[in-house]
Amino acid sequence: MLSRLASEYHWQIEPDWLVWLPGLVCGLNVVSRAIGEAGCDILTAVPVYQHLFDAAPNVGKQAVCAPLARDGARWTFDFDALEQAITPNTRLFMLCNPHNPVGRMWDREELLALAEFCERHDSVICSDEIHCQLVLDNAATAYSHCQPGPCYREAQHHADGTQQTYNLPGLGCAFAIIPDPQLRAQIMAAKQGIVAARQCAGLYRNPGGLSRQRRLAGGAAGLLAR
Repeated sequence: MLSRLASEYHWQIEPDWLVWLPGLVCGLNVVSRAIGEAGCDILTAVPVYQHLFDAAPNVGKQAVCAPLARDGARWTFDFDALEQAITPNTRLFMLCNPHNPVGRMWDREELLALAEFCERHDSVICSDEIHCQLVLDNAATAYSHCQPGPCYREAQHHADGTQQTYNLPGLGCAFAIIPDPQLRAQIMAAKQGIVAARQCAGLYRNPGGLSRQRRLAGGAAGLLAR
C-alpha cells in the first residue's frame, strides 16, 4: 500500500499512519463514533452518499447538512449555506472526494477553502476517497492530500478501499490514512470491540491480484473517456 500511494499519488506516508478497516461504511461510523462528544453535530454537503449522512445518528450524534450549489453544469460548495448550517457543537465534516453522486473532484482552491472553514470552526475533516481512481482526467488526482495546507493536513482522515475502483466488494478491506497521532489514537480506540484486528489478509497474500485489478481499472477509465 505504501508503494502504491508513492507511485500513483507521490505521497510518502509512514506505515503507522494506516488504520485498517473492513470497509468504507464501517470507517465512516468508526470516525463518527471517535470524533466529538455524545450529541454533537456532524456536517456534510448534500446530495451525498447516504452513509455519510447516516453515520451520525448511528452513534447518537446529530446529522446536519448544507446544500451544494449549482453553477451552470458544475456543482460547488455553498459556503454561505455551510456557515448557516454549522453550529458550535459541530466537530466533524464528512467530505466525499470525488463526490458521490454529483461527480465533482474538488480542486485545490475549494479544498483549501473547506480546510480554512473547518479549522475556523474547530472541526475535523473525514474525506471519503473510495472513488479516487475513477477519474477520467489524467492530469488530475483525487487524493485530498495533494491540496497542501497545514490545517487540512493536520486535521483530516482519508478513507479508501478496493470496493469501487477494483470491483472487489467481497474482499471487505479498506484503510484510513491519519497523520495526526492524537486523531489516530481516537480512531483506534473507537475501533475496539467493533473491528477485528486482522481483516485484510487477502491483500497481503495476493498483492499481484491488486496490480491486475489496477490495470483493469485503468482500461475501464480509458473506455469511459471515449
